[in-house]
Amino acid sequence: MSKFTTVFIIFLMVLFAGVQFNDPDPLIWVAAYGAIALVGIFKLFGKGNVWVNRILILAFVVAIGFYAPHLIQWFKDGMPSVTEEMKAETPYVELVREGGGLVVGLLCLLYIVYR
Repeated sequence: MSKFTTVFIIFLMVLFAGVQFNDPDPLIWVAAYGAIALVGIFKLFGKGNVWVNRILILAFVVAIGFYAPHLIQWFKDGMPSVTEEMKAETPYVELVREGGGLVVGLLCLLYIVYR
């Protein structure tokens, strides 16, 4: 089950990276999601590097910290939908989407590294 879940996460991260090419800043997100996929691939083959994993986890935590004020404001505003339209109607919609993507990415990364 664990290998299946890791393969599923790798597939999901590659899919996430693939849909970022129409984003205004695609390289950042392709690199972030791609890095998680690579960690998963290395883990499957027993070639993981503990320091690379730790640095990547730290990078995600720091990045989430930058998005935290926007996520908190979104919660305070009653968590309005950020998926109804692709165009961001309020300033924090895109930031909430990106912050949410980082949270999902971090959770997937933590699963891969510490399973």
